[in-house]
Amino acid sequence: MKKRFLMGAIVVLALLVGMNIAFAQGGAQLQAVTTGAASLYAEPSAAGEAVAELPASTELTVLSATANGAWLEVEAADGSAGFVAVEDVAVLDLLPLAAQGVIVSDQAGAGLYAQPNFSADFVGSLTQGDTATILAQSGEWAYVETGDGTRAWTVASSFETLPAGARQALVDAGANPELGIFAEPQINADIATTVPTGEMVTVLGESDAQWSEVMTVDGTTGYALSSSLIPLPNTFVTAEVDQAMAGIYAEPDFAAELITELPNGASMTLISLVDDFWAEVFHPAFGTGYALRDTLGGVYTVAVVPSNNAIVRAGPNESLYRPIAELPAGSEVVVLGKSANGAWVQVAIPFSEVDFPQNGVIGWMRDFLFRDAAGQTPFDMDLLSVTE
Repeated sequence: MKKRFLMGAIVVLALLVGMNIAFAQGGAQLQAVTTGAASLYAEPSAAGEAVAELPASTELTVLSATANGAWLEVEAADGSAGFVAVEDVAVLDLLPLAAQGVIVSDQAGAGLYAQPNFSADFVGSLTQGDTATILAQSGEWAYVETGDGTRAWTVASSFETLPAGARQALVDAGANPELGIFAEPQINADIATTVPTGEMVTVLGESDAQWSEVMTVDGTTGYALSSSLIPLPNTFVTAEVDQAMAGIYAEPDFAAELITELPNGASMTLISLVDDFWAEVFHPAFGTGYALRDTLGGVYTVAVVPSNNAIVRAGPNESLYRPIAELPAGSEVVVLGKSANGAWVQVAIPFSEVDFPQNGVIGWMRDFLFRDAAGQTPFDMDLLSVTE
């Protein structure tokens, strides 16, 4: 059996049973979360009809915003749609672009709460060295996603943001069962810790061509041989199934061990497309496994805009659709798909970059305006599905 899933996967999956888990939903779409109870209106006005009352911490898909920025047009998971006041929500960073944070508090840990207040339901905790994705901040509170998929509120000051270039990688110790993490970037330095093959580390930066500075899942930092690290790609998929759950297997074979089952909308890193039937995927909750391609949605990925004044339009035609944004060189975008003729790419961009939100928040750019996430090679259009 190919042993590339996390050594601690059984422990993590046990935690999933006992906690209120919400795997990443719509990681490629722009979302918002209510910071308290909020009203959903049929029109962008509090004087209009209220369509629904939304509890605190309700996640919403953002469709557009009014020109003055005071109202968001949104859709809830139950299909109800309308307008919510911007002051009642926090807009989430796009999951693939969101900052990673590490707990630096020297207290017992950072509590996770169902709402941004200490009187809300307590749903778990993080300890020093734990990492989480910081999706949004509201006052002193941060809305985060932990490694097992939990989304909750915690005190923002408990986190230190990791370097912008930090990325996740899997350990491959070769013939050895564990990889040494050294206190200094040299082979005769003290060993700070060891990491089993298949476990994930966060690469904080490169010391030189031979060594990378890394942080382990328990927060220990040190240096590892770069040749023993397999960077996770910036390509992602979500589970899309008619039935309740999508199976993740230890091998690309129905007879293989079933590692876990994921709910519709669960977001995973795409490692590779194995063949016409199977895809290799990764999530910190189960490590590496295999999913049937027909249980997954389209591939989405991260790309870099290399040129200034790159126009994002509401549709794939410069004559028919108005701009929603003009991006500077170096902007990162989430690429969702391509037009039928391949001349246009559909993108999601950070809400802060949307100049004309009344025209929408998901847009289209010409195909030549991209590089891959490393910013060095032409963007691979073959990854994308037609989304017109």
